[in-house]
Amino acid sequence: MPEHIEIRPDTSSQSSDSTSDCQQVEEVIEEVRRVYPNIHTTMGFRELLYPAEKKRSKGVPRPQNCFMLYRKDIRAKFAREGNALSVAESSRIAAESWRNLPQEEKNFWHALYEIVKMQHAIKYPNYKYQPVRGKQAKKGRGMIIVDGIKRSDKDDKSDKNGQMQYQGKFSATEKI
Repeated sequence: MPEHIEIRPDTSSQSSDSTSDCQQVEEVIEEVRRVYPNIHTTMGFRELLYPAEKKRSKGVPRPQNCFMLYRKDIRAKFAREGNALSVAESSRIAAESWRNLPQEEKNFWHALYEIVKMQHAIKYPNYKYQPVRGKQAKKGRGMIIVDGIKRSDKDDKSDKNGQMQYQGKFSATEKI
């Protein structure tokens, strides 16, 4: 059984030369092929590891994780067989299949993820994932403050002008 390989970008030279970065990625891809010779993908490595160049309005995309790569390959397999799947269908099939994968194959997909992560770090060196939370309060809190008094948000409704109209009893009567 192949050993689990850990892939880390070489930070000793901190070279900004894209040729050496690409060469380093190619070496890691070859190492993965060497360590996992019996595991095959439907898509070629280039097609699988490089995300589609889509115009994104939200800035830098996150790198694809190992499951996303696996699902992408499953979807391609069905498409080549003439059975195009929706993302939801391919996710369901891939999730079921992923649970039954041997650890060696999961390690292969994790190694591919490390390559994608490496490519992403080269392309976006200052990237840091910073999720943006919605402006609305999380569901389940059930309380709002109107005129300095806590009230249940289930009883409140807005009129045509967006003004809150209170329609029920106080769920808490403490003043803020």
